[in-house]
Amino acid sequence: MIPSGIHQLTNLQSLSTFALANAGSGSVTLDEINDINTLQGELCIMDLQNITHDRIRESRSANLSKKKLTRLELVWNPLPSYKSIPHDEVVLESLQPHNCIRQLVISGFRGLNFSSWLGDRSLFSLQELELCRCYYTDHLPPLGQLPNLKQLKLMSLWKLRTIGPQF
Repeated sequence: MIPSGIHQLTNLQSLSTFALANAGSGSVTLDEINDINTLQGELCIMDLQNITHDRIRESRSANLSKKKLTRLELVWNPLPSYKSIPHDEVVLESLQPHNCIRQLVISGFRGLNFSSWLGDRSLFSLQELELCRCYYTDHLPPLGQLPNLKQLKLMSLWKLRTIGPQF
């Protein structure tokens, strides 16, 4: 568990794993990443299911689009659920990475729709995309608009029926 106050390390360049705790536990929140402007390389944000509706501001203020990350992993713990969680879509939308991202992993996402930025040309550096355990998503965005995408891994997308027309 990462302690609260990590935002004071404003020159931190590497933070491989960032695990979010349940609300009220007194530990670090996702908005603390905002002040670390020198963060680069790889980052895995785990336990995104802990961002509840009343904590959505956290994911927006993480400001990942300003970070010079080359690999980003966004992980929800796939808790037993028999329905999609639309709130996950809002969280994912707010975690748009910088356009220099080369590898992106989205795991355990429980929404129906991926974010609009996922098939956007602004992610022109994206070379590898892995989508796994996204059980409720039935279609993919137009991944053909990602000009440098070389590797696409799709695992356990049980309801996937269509891939965007641009692919």
